[in-house]
Amino acid sequence: MVPERSIAIYVLLSIFTFGLWGLVWFFQMAGDIGRLRSDGKPSALIDLVLIICTCGIWAIVIGYMWGDKLNGGMRERGLPVNENLPVITLVLSIFGLQLIALVLWQIELNKAAVA
Repeated sequence: MVPERSIAIYVLLSIFTFGLWGLVWFFQMAGDIGRLRSDGKPSALIDLVLIICTCGIWAIVIGYMWGDKLNGGMRERGLPVNENLPVITLVLSIFGLQLIALVLWQIELNKAAVA
């Protein structure tokens, strides 16, 4: 269903490539959430264009939306859900800590991968 990814390697790659690997991770994660939900949503390309067009404001919206979509996919699969995830990642996004939000989403996706 979704692959398990090494969070430490992805974080280090994101830091050493000055965020470029973070974009790859962003697209991979969108695909994983879409597969988990079985509807192909969210669309990383549309979200990336909206982030650029809104000068980063859409990243705050994604902070909540993706956490909520991830929880919905986990619920559909009968997996345990972190109810606080959307709010936590929203707050992290408000403060510009999207990398930590990616880590939290990947932790949940890794749980789905091993289940």
